[in-house]
Amino acid sequence: SLDCSPFLAYDNFIPMPITEKNNVINNYFDNVTDLTIKLSDEEILKQDLINLAACSLISVPKLDDRNDEIRGRLIALSEKVIETDPEFILKMALFTRRVLNIRVTANFLLALAAYKKECRKYIKKYFNETVVLPSDWIDVAELYTSLGDKNIGFSALPVCLRKAMTKKFPKFDTYQIGKYNKKPKKKEGSKSEDEEDETKLYERHHFTLKQLIRKIHISDPPDTVMPILGKKYPETQEQF
Repeated sequence: SLDCSPFLAYDNFIPMPITEKNNVINNYFDNVTDLTIKLSDEEILKQDLINLAACSLISVPKLDDRNDEIRGRLIALSEKVIETDPEFILKMALFTRRVLNIRVTANFLLALAAYKKECRKYIKKYFNETVVLPSDWIDVAELYTSLGDKNIGFSALPVCLRKAMTKKFPKFDTYQIGKYNKKPKKKEGSKSEDEEDETKLYERHHFTLKQLIRKIHISDPPDTVMPILGKKYPETQEQF
């Protein structure tokens, strides 16, 4: 049995629910008393990951903080699941956003999937449906920077994420873009150079739409992109 299951009361078993007779949907289980379903080690890990993500309904975790307990457990469980089923992390992100309606955890799982090489090939398949709002689009990029990818450097984004974000951007309408096109946040306080060097890699880097458009080199749709960049469109009479 596994010793990394913080949610299951049993080592390898989950009891079947015994429901009341007046519940029409669950009448199938009326005669179930001692029946149990045996789960594999892989299924137990996936069950734990689902339960942990659902906990965000009760208390919103600070997933951009590397010292947050929920973040640490999400990463640990995800890494174990990735060993046998890397696509499940993307499925979990989609389920968390669309069914549970938990945006922060879904966005973190997307960022984590982009960080893990085993999951990157699935980003294209799930990103478009998991990201709902421009704020999600920005949040995924910001959460990725908090993971401290030493291979590409501070505030940089991997190719798979850049491509998925580029493909998603034209799907947002003008109203959504206008609502989330905000000015950059001012940094509060100051740190010494030593403190900055130590924590910079794992700090969440805050982006604006304008900054991400420039970073990813988005050009489509031009009538949306150009005003955000502060440029006139069309620029010339020929383009008009």
